[in-house]
Amino acid sequence: MLIKAYIKKHMFHLPTQNNEQLEKQVEQELNIKIDKSQIFKLYPLTKIEDNENILVENQRTNIFLLNLLLLVLNHNKKGIIAQEYYNNGFIISNLEKETNLKLENIPFDDLEKDIMEYINPSCDKENMSKSKIESNDKTESKKDSIFENVEFNLNWLSRAQKELNHIQEKLKQKEVKSKKN
Repeated sequence: MLIKAYIKKHMFHLPTQNNEQLEKQVEQELNIKIDKSQIFKLYPLTKIEDNENILVENQRTNIFLLNLLLLVLNHNKKGIIAQEYYNNGFIISNLEKETNLKLENIPFDDLEKDIMEYINPSCDKENMSKSKIESNDKTESKKDSIFENVEFNLNWLSRAQKELNHIQEKLKQKEVKSKKN
């Protein structure tokens, strides 16, 4: 589900893959440095197109929260079917329902991090796995293998190639040792 969200006359396509990407777009369009948690006070959403069920309340709708909600709904393969006013409180309560996370009264950065971990649970696990592989070069374990729980993207391809190169190098070392003996 793609929508057009407006802050004044500036249009943004939602959802974006992450809020950092959206933050860059907003800063570029508005030509200011922004605080994602407080943007709605000075620059609230003014209009939504391509989804008549999302109504925005003046001075009460944060574009970054709405982006997170749309990401979660897409992740859960759901849509917005009932017409509602989408203010920050309503968006947070919907995020809690969809994710089963406690998001009320936590800092925006923590909320954003929790939602992104919900959407991409493998991100942190992959980073942890990668650091385990690097720190335990001598100990090869199938648990740390990049070839389990495959999610095809460029990051996966890069890590898989590194792992294959590493395995190939170890095999060559073993071959050289066996020839010497």
